[in-house]
Amino acid sequence: MKKHIIYIIIALFSTVFIACDDKKNDDSPLTGSWTYEEPHFQFEYAEDSIVFQIMQEPYKKKVEDLKTEFLAMATEKMGAYFKGVDFKNDGTLKINMSLQGGMTMAMGGTYKTDGKYVQINLDTEILQQIMGGNIPQIPAISFTYTLQNNKLLLYFDKVYVNSLVRTIMGNEELRSKILSLIPGFDRIPEQALPAVIQSLNEQITGILDKTETLELGFILQRQ
Repeated sequence: MKKHIIYIIIALFSTVFIACDDKKNDDSPLTGSWTYEEPHFQFEYAEDSIVFQIMQEPYKKKVEDLKTEFLAMATEKMGAYFKGVDFKNDGTLKINMSLQGGMTMAMGGTYKTDGKYVQINLDTEILQQIMGGNIPQIPAISFTYTLQNNKLLLYFDKVYVNSLVRTIMGNEELRSKILSLIPGFDRIPEQALPAVIQSLNEQITGILDKTETLELGFILQRQ
């Protein structure tokens, strides 16, 4: 479970080498300590339901039900593990997490603001120690952020999610890690995997094409 959570964090916080200079963020509005408050999810779809097939079982879910269930899951899971972020004025940050058994962990990294975006790069050495090996690389990630009344909203939009999905499906190592989270995926015969992966790619592309609005992220409260 811990490794699964870490891979989710990797997807959300960017584990590759984002080019960051040594310029301090003295004027950054993000400087300070922020605690996790709640997930943020906005989703509008061109149809009333989403149809998706994994292996032989078709999956159909009403969009409104999907939104409700996703928010409930994100509220429970993110609230249990993700506690907040400390942004320092020297361009470094610390992500505070709580693991099973009451253990706590802080992951370090760097950040850089650019207009309405903030780029985050985690300490890959710490991640490698946690995961016990190399970390698959994914493209540099930029959160869109808004700041109002001491609340910080960080989210990914449809363009970024589309890019991330395509990268995951095109990277064999990262794709295998993510797909292994699907129940029963490990029982697919090796010779059938290419056809299954191609089908998943086509279905995901179709779903994203019908997605009209997508914002996926979380809200932080300044301490």
